Amino acid sequence: MKTNICALVLALLMTPSACDSSSLSVPSHADASTKAKDGSSNVDASPISQTPSASGQCPEGYTPCGKGDGPYCYDLTRSQDHCGTCEASCAAGIACQAGNCQQYGCKGALSFKTMVFGSTGTVGALGDFDGDGILDLFGSPEADGSMSVLYGSGDGTFSTRQVVVPSSGLTSPDSNIPVFVGWQALAADLDGDGHLDLTSIQTYESAVTIRLGSGSRQAPFGEPTSYPTSTSPSSVVLADFDADGRLDIVAGVSQALDYWRGRGGGRFEHQALLDSRDVSNEGPGITLATDWNGDGVLDLVYADSGFSGKSASPAIGSGGRLHYRLSNGDGTFGPEVACAMNQGIVGDLDHDNRPDVISASSIMGSTLSLGIKGCGASTVVNISDWTKQGGVALADLNGDGNLDVIVDDNLAIMVHVGDGKGGFPHALTLPAPTAGSWPLGSFFVGDLNRDGKLDVVFARGGGWGVLLNTCQ
Repeated sequence: MKTNICALVLALLMTPSACDSSSLSVPSHADASTKAKDGSSNVDASPISQTPSASGQCPEGYTPCGKGDGPYCYDLTRSQDHCGTCEASCAAGIACQAGNCQQYGCKGALSFKTMVFGSTGTVGALGDFDGDGILDLFGSPEADGSMSVLYGSGDGTFSTRQVVVPSSGLTSPDSNIPVFVGWQALAADLDGDGHLDLTSIQTYESAVTIRLGSGSRQAPFGEPTSYPTSTSPSSVVLADFDADGRLDIVAGVSQALDYWRGRGGGRFEHQALLDSRDVSNEGPGITLATDWNGDGVLDLVYADSGFSGKSASPAIGSGGRLHYRLSNGDGTFGPEVACAMNQGIVGDLDHDNRPDVISASSIMGSTLSLGIKGCGASTVVNISDWTKQGGVALADLNGDGNLDVIVDDNLAIMVHVGDGKGGFPHALTLPAPTAGSWPLGSFFVGDLNRDGKLDVVFARGGGWGVLLNTCQ
């Protein structure tokens, strides 16, 4: 199962446990009964995903995605993360109908309404946790540090808050660092039941924690299951590296990456500790899953250093040098390759089916490397006017099929509209709360009000809120 990178959002997290770490936002399996815009269930309430029969056959109307010993069966006309094909994914909150992602294409210029909800807080994950068809947030909206679900109201705002992990359950031995800053979280359906599960790491805890979702507000998650890591993780990514239809876990740890293979039912089995002498003792600042060599299999791309919350690297905002390991497609990886380029966010900005990298630096601006093959690029462009760059994300915000770039430049949030050729002829400056002691913003993109347009949730030192897409 190949992940369509154009449909995913790659966000540099604000939390100082991974200020230069990248979170792969994995689209969720849609709910068992798809919802209409008014929230009511459509007539077809059959499950979007099913397990194959004992003979390995899928029911009529379902297609196997994955290979090996564990493929799942999906309705490719409705499945959000296999829309029309096993290789296609819709962005968070964008429905799949008749095999197509139902994203709105803006007829005019991009525009946003800024809504600020708090002066402190951090966002960990975006997804529909209660199965009502509206995206919710998982994070800490206040300085108390409790990690909670904030349920979406369907208009871009969030109402009910449900505490999942109280601040007493979090650890931060450094009294100068807020207790919630060590959190990273990913939302994805790990057990194939149509409900979002939560995968999280926390600075100073040597484990990856899984909480299986129920789809209910009464008890949104079950009891946590911990998978021990060799050291405290600095990053975590979910992806199907062995193409068996199940998500796997890779956590960045001290001078290595810890790898678990998904075994079904939300369970994981430790597969390997991938040593890396170049990775710092704090672990890689950025870890991504992307098809680096175009063979249809997801590979590992990661940085040798970053900012981890336990100590700062000399250049906050710089993701360190880029390394990659090519996947063999069977749960094993080739040798580590170190490149003479900075790590950053990865996506295909010019539609040449080769990865492009925007390397972030809060000191020296940005570098855009287009048409990457191995460690080389066909074109390298210095973007000197993207100064004071903090968090960055890629998403097709206007629905024209081209990736746009969202940048936190400390004083404001910038949206650079992509032209599909690797250029950015238009830019929007969006007012936002002035960044405080943690200036590196994080972004999560999804359709919050079910109008088919992608909105942006931002969290930065000066406050958190929503950029509601108002394009016509």
